Amino acid sequence: MDVKIIECKPSDVEIAVLKKKYGEPIIRKMDRNDVNKVHLPDNTDYLNCIGEGVGIILNDKNQFVLVKKARKESWYFPSGRIMNGESIEAGTIREVHEETGLNIQLKSLSSIQIIDIHFANCILRLWHFNFIIKEYSGTMNIPDKSEIGDCRFFLEPPVANDEYDKHWIRTTLEDTSIKLNPEAPRL
Repeated sequence: MDVKIIECKPSDVEIAVLKKKYGEPIIRKMDRNDVNKVHLPDNTDYLNCIGEGVGIILNDKNQFVLVKKARKESWYFPSGRIMNGESIEAGTIREVHEETGLNIQLKSLSSIQIIDIHFANCILRLWHFNFIIKEYSGTMNIPDKSEIGDCRFFLEPPVANDEYDKHWIRTTLEDTSIKLNPEAPRL
């Protein structure tokens, strides 16, 4: 039986432009199997997106920003879908602002993660563009509290996260060369 693969990725030309502007990122292939009993709906926004923009906001103390959905206990990097017709950079800036309230400037593209999300009815191949952000302005706040429940800086990833989110945060931080405290609890 053939499994239907839905790929959410921009054109090769747009990826080449990013690489020219930001340098060669780490390319990482990942699998996500924690939703394999869920059906991806036919009318999902993923059918109209070209990937996800991810903001790794760092302060001068090497702390990073994570957000938490309003109805979920797991933390993750500010991120969201980049829609058709939107550039990867503009979509990332928009999504990070929507989830944190911060105005940001993208510094570098640390990695591109190609994530196969295994649903019961298909595989969603989602491209994550992970940008490091060291310049930001404004006050961190949550513009839409129906979507985001909390937003704050962390020195170490939270231990109580979902298994996939634990793995994703640690892998993304490794791709940025952030050195975590070796004494901290491991995810």
